[in-house]
Amino acid sequence: ESLPILPASNIAQLQLFNPRNCSLPLTLNNQSLILEPYGFWKHNFELSKENQSLPYTANFSECRGPQNATGIIPIFTEKTISCVLEPSSPYLYEDHINMTLSRKPALRILTHNSLNTQNETTVELSRTNYIFRTRKDVGKVKITDVAEFIQGIYDVEVDGHYVDTITIKLGGVYTLQTDVNENGTHISLKTITEPNSVHIFWQIPQFVVVLFGEIMFCLVGYEFIFKEAPQSMKAVLQSCWLLTEAFGNLIVVITAKMHYSDRK
Repeated sequence: ESLPILPASNIAQLQLFNPRNCSLPLTLNNQSLILEPYGFWKHNFELSKENQSLPYTANFSECRGPQNATGIIPIFTEKTISCVLEPSSPYLYEDHINMTLSRKPALRILTHNSLNTQNETTVELSRTNYIFRTRKDVGKVKITDVAEFIQGIYDVEVDGHYVDTITIKLGGVYTLQTDVNENGTHISLKTITEPNSVHIFWQIPQFVVVLFGEIMFCLVGYEFIFKEAPQSMKAVLQSCWLLTEAFGNLIVVITAKMHYSDRK
């Protein structure tokens, strides 16, 4: 599997979403960017303290907004902050980027509803019997909680109407941008954490090596005990042989508990 790189003790991660069908030029902390329609941008910042405020200036003229909207985006070490820039103020939330314990795909909905800013937006995936409901925030931009699903292809319905199809894969973490406006409803799936890139069948060569090791090592040991050991010592030597295997398994348990592969 491909483990995500989580923000370290001196690293803050920022993700910018543009859930609209318009380009959004901006300057963030003296860096010029252009968020394409339904675009996504991610960057890691190395901080010398626990938090920092990033000034920005965004041009919403293509999105029927002001030309120069300014604001501040706070970021924090060891956290991933997701942001949707709005003309009045940015919409911020701490995002979930780590794989689930079950390694099933994780999905969150980010909605931009310019038709009705008061009511919740519902999103449903086919064959799941699960309905995403946006949090009861006031404004165009809202998010849902994160949910786990089985990998596969799903039809997406927004407020009861079919919109499009998405594909989610094992180990991936996704945000589904949903834009509801006078021209219709559009969705765009963004990959926050890449899904598993190594196929499970790559374990077969490893098991083959272990199998031949067992055949050439363990069976030889058993044969030596029963052929060469005295009758009164066969059980004792067999116990000692199994004890060496127990010590080997104990080393495996200790190594696994040390979590060398975890990146927290």
